[in-house]
Amino acid sequence: MATHSFDSVKVWKIDFMAQQEELKLHCSHSIDQANVTAVLILPGNKYLIMGTKEGSILLYDLQANELVQEIVEKAHTKEVWELAMHTNP
Repeated sequence: MATHSFDSVKVWKIDFMAQQEELKLHCSHSIDQANVTAVLILPGNKYLIMGTKEGSILLYDLQANELVQEIVEKAHTKEVWELAMHTNP
């Protein structure tokens, strides 16, 4: 699970404790990135995609803990409010 605020993005690990029938959450990554408006964790949990208020798309490698790519000019001219992934049939 990933959450975002004005100045950061947090990736959370979720553990289900079957015996106690409860969920345990802990922050596995905290990324200093301002103006993020949308987040999406790709299948495999290796990459996180972020959309920004400026219209950029950011690709973040969770295992390496680094920004891999920033798409600025070919992304959007306004805010990116939502990210979704679709598989090809």
